[in-house]
Amino acid sequence: MSTVPPNIADTAGEYVATEGSSVRLVCDAQGRPEPDVVWSKNGLRLTDADPHYSLDDDGSLEVLSVDDSDTATYVCTAVNVVGMKEKRIRLFVHGQLPMTLLGPFLFTVTLESFFRKFIAFESHFRKIET
Repeated sequence: MSTVPPNIADTAGEYVATEGSSVRLVCDAQGRPEPDVVWSKNGLRLTDADPHYSLDDDGSLEVLSVDDSDTATYVCTAVNVVGMKEKRIRLFVHGQLPMTLLGPFLFTVTLESFFRKFIAFESHFRKIET
């Protein structure tokens, strides 16, 4: 039986989630023997011991009831006896937009707040990548 180093499928590298929702980050890892998948957030390993996260058998990570502190870079690492492969995934969490339009001012302020967070998020990661 031949061995094959891990490879991670080219799936979404960025996710946007609404505060309070759950999001599933996909890490489709292949290799022979089948690689183990571990997740980290900002360099710290994530485990099922934290009820905020669920590590699925298929290698995916579910982040439950997201909030601002979940906006981060997550790394999926696939490891087997032949090698290792990593994939970076960015998660951006925004506040809930109002379900009804109570007035143009309220709606404008809420959207402005969302875009300020998004711009700050993008700026932060551009500095890291350069």
